[in-house]
Amino acid sequence: WDGINGVSFQYLSLDLGASDSQQFAPGQYVYPNADIEASIYMASYLHHLTLFNRPSSYLLSVAGGSVDADFQVGASFLPPGETDAAFSQSSTGYADPNAQMVVNLFGAPPLKHNFDLLDYEPTLTVDAAVMLAVPIGEYDDEKMVNLGLNRWYGRIAFPVTYYFGAFTPGDRNSFELIPSVWLFGENDDFMGQKLDNDPLWQLEAHLTHDFTRTFWASLDVLYRNGF
Repeated sequence: WDGINGVSFQYLSLDLGASDSQQFAPGQYVYPNADIEASIYMASYLHHLTLFNRPSSYLLSVAGGSVDADFQVGASFLPPGETDAAFSQSSTGYADPNAQMVVNLFGAPPLKHNFDLLDYEPTLTVDAAVMLAVPIGEYDDEKMVNLGLNRWYGRIAFPVTYYFGAFTPGDRNSFELIPSVWLFGENDDFMGQKLDNDPLWQLEAHLTHDFTRTFWASLDVLYRNGF
């Protein structure tokens, strides 16, 4: 409700392998026979407020850590100074920080006090969300592996959530549909070249169910096109 603040800290340990595949990341590809290990720390600050007489929130996030990659690439993607298609690279430092604003468009009245939650049972809610990342993270123009992207990028989304059944802990059910689009600026120094991408259109859906007060499950679907 209005005025509430939240702080979160996360640690992600990732070990990614790829064979004959390309996976989306906002500026990088995962190449065949690649092995990527990453240790990422994330900190976020969340603030709830009322904007245009609608419940809203903004989120500020920073991240950093290290990424190590062993992979093979085609000759056209060899970094300067590399003559073998099999090589290793790493990056350490800060990633690009980002800010996100969410404004409810329908279905969720502003809640001023915690006791307002006692009688609140949502049915259908529609939000608008905008995220923007600032390109100030660690970046080396002679590397393919970087924590920063050296370009602006962001996401525009319209999350829709429908709650059904009893809205009590242990009995909640929801269907969530999140259409969105990722937009990317140009990286004008990607190993001596320019890197430009078309928008990435994304449709995400979740069907959730509370089995108990402390255990829930979700069936998820994700579709992407473009980039």
